[in-house]
Amino acid sequence: MYICRRNIKKKREFVRLGLSIIALTILGATMFPSLSIATEINAALISDPKPDFINPARMEALEVPSEGIGMNAVFYLASGAGLHPTMLLLHGTPGNEQNLDLAQAARRDGWNVLTMHYRGSWGAAGKYSLSNALVDTTAAMDFLRIPENVAKYHIDVKKLVIAGHSTGGYNAASYAAKDHRIAGVVLIDAWNAAPDVSPPDRAEFIEYVKKSSQALVLGSPENYVGDFLSRNPLVNLASSLAGVPILIVGAEKANGAENKILSDEIAKIDRKNLQTFIIETDHSFSDHRIELSNIFLNWLYTIAKVSKK
Repeated sequence: MYICRRNIKKKREFVRLGLSIIALTILGATMFPSLSIATEINAALISDPKPDFINPARMEALEVPSEGIGMNAVFYLASGAGLHPTMLLLHGTPGNEQNLDLAQAARRDGWNVLTMHYRGSWGAAGKYSLSNALVDTTAAMDFLRIPENVAKYHIDVKKLVIAGHSTGGYNAASYAAKDHRIAGVVLIDAWNAAPDVSPPDRAEFIEYVKKSSQALVLGSPENYVGDFLSRNPLVNLASSLAGVPILIVGAEKANGAENKILSDEIAKIDRKNLQTFIIETDHSFSDHRIELSNIFLNWLYTIAKVSKK
């Protein structure tokens, strides 16, 4: 399912709520099942749930272990008794945009959301590299399946979703390609590996890393860049992602084209589990956070709706 929005036409519907919704361009009759995901306003976008004084919503700071190192993490825990669908939400490199508005919105809709900093990032001990971040991603998903944590945090292990932005999206896709136990995966303008980078571009990247890695503890910039550029392009994961419910939201001014290529390849194998939106915005969705949140929430609803009242 692929929807491309190039021109934003805001409709002043839901006037009492002071909201506008997006008029979408639908590319063919087969796209209509996706329409409601983008246009229906999710209540969790605009209103808080009724407080539960016995099982209130809360936030817990904790450490998630990865190869003997505790990664700094925050668990946004939903209100209400019983098990909750749960998501791991990954940031990119270095992770200036952490998408915590999405975490808060998902919690309002009954989801637990685990966020964390990879080893060697934002004060977490250890060294940061993409190889390590992939290991850290697996460690975080394993953490959500430990029986003690399942009981403590009321995790529904049958409804575990992994989501990520930028390189976090790449990490999420890489994990989902290997572990089909998950209920779904969300890729938010996922970074696409490019192993054919020319030597001048590689040198420029190394200089960029030297100047802009304040939030990261790296080995040598050269080794870091070599590891970063040694990954498979996203499209190579397409066949392994087929069969997994997946939401792809790309940014036209950033990685949208690469995200569409991945979507097109997945669609050749498994169209029914795929929802894709390409939005005319920047990598951080700076002027489309509400639209991104609404698409995100409505897709999550399709994953968790069997437990909805």
